[in-house]
Amino acid sequence: MKKDVFQKKDFKKNIKKSSFQKEEKKPFLKPKSDRYKNYSKKDEDYSNLEKIIWVYSQSKNNDYWFVDVDGQEKWYFVYPRNLNSALDWDQVEAVLKIFNRRKEAVITKIITRADRVLVWTIELVKDFAFVILDNPAFKNDVHISNKKLSKFKWLVKNWDKVAIKITLWEGKNPEWSIIEILWDKNKPWIEIESILLEWWIRVKFWEWILQEAKELKFEEQKYRTDLTKTLIFTIDSEDARDLDDAIFVEKIWNDYKLIVSIADVAEYVKEWSLLDKEALKRWNSTYLVDRVIPMLPEKLSNDLCSLNPNTKKLALSCEMIIDNKWNVISKKVYESVISSKFRLTYREVQEILDWKLNIWDKLFFGWIISNELFEAIKISLELKTIITTRKQKSWILDFDFPETKIILDENKNPIDIKKYERYESMKIIEEFMILANESIWEMFSKMPFVYRIHPIPNYDDIEKLRNTLHIFGIDLPFKTITPKIIWNILHEISLNPKEKLLSKLVLRSLEKAIYSHENVWHFWLNLEFYSHFTSPIRRYPDLQIHRIIKEKLHNNLSKIRIEHYKNILKDVCKKTSDTERKSEKLEYAVKDLMICKYYENKIWEEFEWIISWVISAWFFVELENTAEWFVSIEQVFAITKHRKANFQEENMKFEITKDFSLQVWDNIKIKISNIELDKRRLNFDFLEKIIK
Repeated sequence: MKKDVFQKKDFKKNIKKSSFQKEEKKPFLKPKSDRYKNYSKKDEDYSNLEKIIWVYSQSKNNDYWFVDVDGQEKWYFVYPRNLNSALDWDQVEAVLKIFNRRKEAVITKIITRADRVLVWTIELVKDFAFVILDNPAFKNDVHISNKKLSKFKWLVKNWDKVAIKITLWEGKNPEWSIIEILWDKNKPWIEIESILLEWWIRVKFWEWILQEAKELKFEEQKYRTDLTKTLIFTIDSEDARDLDDAIFVEKIWNDYKLIVSIADVAEYVKEWSLLDKEALKRWNSTYLVDRVIPMLPEKLSNDLCSLNPNTKKLALSCEMIIDNKWNVISKKVYESVISSKFRLTYREVQEILDWKLNIWDKLFFGWIISNELFEAIKISLELKTIITTRKQKSWILDFDFPETKIILDENKNPIDIKKYERYESMKIIEEFMILANESIWEMFSKMPFVYRIHPIPNYDDIEKLRNTLHIFGIDLPFKTITPKIIWNILHEISLNPKEKLLSKLVLRSLEKAIYSHENVWHFWLNLEFYSHFTSPIRRYPDLQIHRIIKEKLHNNLSKIRIEHYKNILKDVCKKTSDTERKSEKLEYAVKDLMICKYYENKIWEEFEWIISWVISAWFFVELENTAEWFVSIEQVFAITKHRKANFQEENMKFEITKDFSLQVWDNIKIKISNIELDKRRLNFDFLEKIIK
């Protein structure tokens, strides 16, 4: 950084464009102007090219850029010269051009600037301050003028972490301001606090919102169906705090009766209340490695609405009768009051199914297994098997990739990384929830509703999948793709030693599930009817569905209310899909940070494992504990003394010489070379390819 070349009068010409999107005004932020400029790239004629409009993002390692396409598990690469001043999370217009036989994006217009807070390290100079960039996407130095620095001047010191934001954008020069000081960058877990600020996550609730939640209480309602004497129980993880679903199951001759009861959050969170307005700003809960950032205050999410055992709770119950030929022969939904009799964990239910726990044994939360509970769990497995058989006959897709579980100590430091254990008991709950969601949609699909949809795969993605599978000896002969065809491919893949890789290829060719106000086929589940009403504590669309159902049950769904829902549901679905994706990326960011911290004391440690994925400049390595990171092909050149590699995208392969190549699923030896916590980056060095 050349501080001596900057003079006070030259500040503006050295500042690079950045991003800002006008949203709601925050209490501490008072922009001078409402007019934020959009800029277009007009030096070329793109009128005849395919256009896309979606969100621009940086890559995981911040060294390349891409444009995500709405609802799709895909992205288009953007070269630095084609960024057109776009910054992370800006909504952009881009055109698709062919470079080296591959579609890439050229950003032509910034539609909306993202409301971004950036957390960086400050260096004070006499009359102004530099903000030292942790993010390589920002190529120019950022300056804070003396005027903007003045109110923080006696609080901030050199090398503190600060949160900055563009408060005014006129012409080409953004005006940066400090909005918060995070103090010493060596403070424990300042990194996570920085991530939360950068993503503009609402962590705390205002006092008046907490007060509204505090005033709410459980009240008996005589019109509700009383299920308090029914053997209802919850199954969840040991550390779960927001229990929003409970089940009851029994066998009646050859049929099964299943009741899925969901916390009646809508009874407490009324439309247009302070709690509702706050939930609309959050849209969903975010689950990080070390904490949960809830959509609703803990008074509701962990207490009043949570289906904790031995307490009366208000619920919305979906009751279904399923015969032994996999048919739901009757279904209904009603408001209920329940009292869960047991709280079980997935592990305990699995041990009961495996006969490792029996009647009179003690459970994790202190209950004793009764004969009735034992029988209910065995019946649950029977019913789950029947539902699974129906799914197989319906060609419903089922991916089951291992997830990474990070174990923390009492100080929230990572002490272990391992595969998240999957139990048969988890599948029981998943299948019961899917069945209830499907039944709810069928009953209410003729009115304005919120749907969970999964679009038909994109033709280009399927063609790419077809070519790649062919390399592994698997044919995809059909031009029109159906769930049955994909199901058969997955079945064929299951017999292949590279099942995990090939299943990932199939998954990446499919679109992402999103919320929609329109009733569209769910390709993944092969269902004409599907919604999502089972998580109202943590998903706003589910809460919205509860309101519609309750109004219908009480005959209050008038023409005015129907028109009201028609007007708002499109926006609800769009914003929830956006924030769901944002939460997912935030969860990955914190997980990446924890993985880096775990490996901090393992520098130069060597590992032997497999190449799990290949892209144009990198290949990814997944370790046995499921932690995955990348190795630059440039680093391989340093070892092999070669300077070129032929990247074969369809083969997922780097051909470096005629005798030496690196391809997905090759075994290699690597070592950890360094860790960059600011960038949340774990760097591996390639050592050698292992021939087995």
